[in-house]
Formats: sequence, C-alpha cells, structure tokens
Amino acid sequence: MVRLANQIRHTPLRMGLRHNHFQAVALLATILVIFGSTFARAESADDDDLVKLARKHFNYDSIKSDQVRNVFDKFFLSVHQGNRAFFVRPGTKFDPSQGYSWGPEQTVESAWIVWVSTDPDAVKFVRPAGIQIYGAKIDGDLDLSWAKMQFQLAMDGCYFTGGFYGFGATVRRIELVQSQVSIFGMIWEGSTIEGDVMLDRSQFLGLIFFQNATVNGQLSAIQTTFSDPVGAIDLSFSKVGAGLNLRSAVARGRVVLNYAEIKGRVDCDGANLAVGEYVPEPGVGYSALSGDLMTVTGDVSLRNLNGTSGL
Repeated sequence: MVRLANQIRHTPLRMGLRHNHFQAVALLATILVIFGSTFARAESADDDDLVKLARKHFNYDSIKSDQVRNVFDKFFLSVHQGNRAFFVRPGTKFDPSQGYSWGPEQTVESAWIVWVSTDPDAVKFVRPAGIQIYGAKIDGDLDLSWAKMQFQLAMDGCYFTGGFYGFGATVRRIELVQSQVSIFGMIWEGSTIEGDVMLDRSQFLGLIFFQNATVNGQLSAIQTTFSDPVGAIDLSFSKVGAGLNLRSAVARGRVVLNYAEIKGRVDCDGANLAVGEYVPEPGVGYSALSGDLMTVTGDVSLRNLNGTSGL
C-alpha cells in the first residue's frame, strides 16, 4: 500500500516533467526544421534557394556572359552560406586603387546587394555574417538608405564606382578595409550601426558623412586616406560608443567632430590633417581638426599629429 501510494503521489509530477520535456524537444525540432530549410547548404548554385530566387528576380536567362553568371552565382551562394566571396584573380597584382580596370569576372552589381539586403523574401536567406566580399568592383551607387539590416556589410579590398549611401539605415556592422570609394563618398547620415565601423587602410575620394549617426562600437580609420579637399570626415552630432581611431590617417580636407559624443579614446597619433579647400563663413575661424563642444569620456591622443591652419 505504501509503495502504491508513493507511485500515485509522484505520477502527476513525473508525467508533467515528461510532458514538458516532450514540448521542449518538439519546439527545438520545429526551430531546426525552419532554420534548416532557410539556411540549408546546397551542393551547387543550381540547387540553392537564394540563387534560384535571385535568378528569377534578375532574369538570369538574359545574362549571356558566362563570367557575369559565375560572379552572380558565387555572390548569392556565398551570402546564403555565410561565406566570404573572393574575386581576386590568381596570379595578378592586387591593387584596389586600380579597380576601375577590373573586368566582369570581378564585378558585383550594387543592385544585387541592395536587393538581397532589402527584399522581404530574399533577406530571410541572409545569415548574421551578412554580405562578405573581397576583391570586387562594386558597380553603381550602393544605396541602402532606410534599410534595416540585422547583419554586417563587409566589403574589403573592393573598388566602388559610385557612392555608398545609408541615410537612416540600421546595420549590425560595416567593414571597408583596404578599399577605395569614389568621389561620391560614404553618406550615412542619421544611421545606426550596432557594432563597429572599420575603414582601415582604405582610400576615400569623397566625403565620409556620419552626421547625427549612432555607432555603438568603434569607428576606426587607421592609415586611411581621405582625398576630398572640401572635407574628409564629418561626425557632427554623432554618437560613437567605443572610441575613434584616426591613427596615421591622411586627410586633405577637414575632420569635423563638432557636438559629437564619443565614449572611449580618441586617437589621432601620427595623423596628417589639412584644411584643404574649405571656405568658412566671413569672420568664422577654421581648422584641420574641429571639435567644438565635443564630449569625450576617454583620453585624447594627438602625438605627432600634423595639421595645417591650426587644430
């Protein structure tokens, strides 16, 4: 009787635990089915769901060049698999400043990036690793204004024929290392970058404009060249969460940090800054590095900084 009573007393608890365990296993299985169906690895581009969707949208059959088709398939397959797409040609000297001469075998259309980043059906196939490209010519204006991207944009060693725009956009992270961006610049006014903005060792022929932007990570432009004589980089009214690094950067135009809020360290060691062709209003002073009413919570390091017309 005692044994029977104990069995009866503990049976509901045991059944409840088994029931909860079954629910948890069922939920996990459902998640795996959904995730697996979206991010399942295809054996080839022909079998990949994102590639199929992209081919339909861009009328793949109208593309006559095998080189363009190969780049198309490699790009979308790499995005779906969360891999970096490499387009550097073996046996050639790699120099992004000469990217204007790169042929169709290294050309990624900006329209492809915009579509896969914003189309409701396509974006479901993008992994958190996001868009990862190395050694490609990004052809045309890359305009991601107002897009909401829960993944990173990493385009290293790339040559941009147009501008790179993200007015009011949200993105997890931006990486443009050892790249060259055209005279149309990088305009991300009012944007939100959840992580870092990495622009190291790149060359910008136009202005970098991050007014009223929020960068929760660091903004780094180590050994970066800003060639626009009117202005190099403008972070006015922006918020940077983990420091600003312009170490050994070279700027022909002004660096403007007015009213910016920067948490962490500001490092301009060894930078070479110039006023360029900036024309101030009558009676208003100007300098190569302007930080009027800027707030910095960490150190500011200006060792070996060279600047024309004052700082």
